Amino acid sequence: MGFRTLVTMIAALVAMPAFAIPPPPPQDAVLLPLATTACPIDVVASTRPYSPVIYHFNGKTEDTLLLVNGKPDLNLNFALGIVGETPLISGAGFGAGVFIRLPRAGTYELQISSFDPLLMKALAADFKLKLALRGEVIPQDC
Repeated sequence: MGFRTLVTMIAALVAMPAFAIPPPPPQDAVLLPLATTACPIDVVASTRPYSPVIYHFNGKTEDTLLLVNGKPDLNLNFALGIVGETPLISGAGFGAGVFIRLPRAGTYELQISSFDPLLMKALAADFKLKLALRGEVIPQDC
């Protein structure tokens, strides 16, 4: 391939109009009734490409969030942080269980999404989570 051909190809690519498809609107956040006195709850949902599922819950300093993926998927991702702030922690391909100590009191946001790093694209995915918030006392009747 000659230099002139390469320049012509680059010029053609630059001149092409960009047809950007905007991402879908974010899914509405769901408030989870997590409490340190309650048993774990099951959450079953689906992500859409480029539109994570968003959950909110209230936590206190030193509470521990238990996050178990009941349907392990290497492409499933999560991000956790205080609402309106940069995520504190994120992970991919989680399965067996993750314990996350909450650094301070506030309303937390948990985002679940799916991304295939080999295909380099966001995916739709079904998931089943078990979530619990643990304080100093763990309910014995669960």
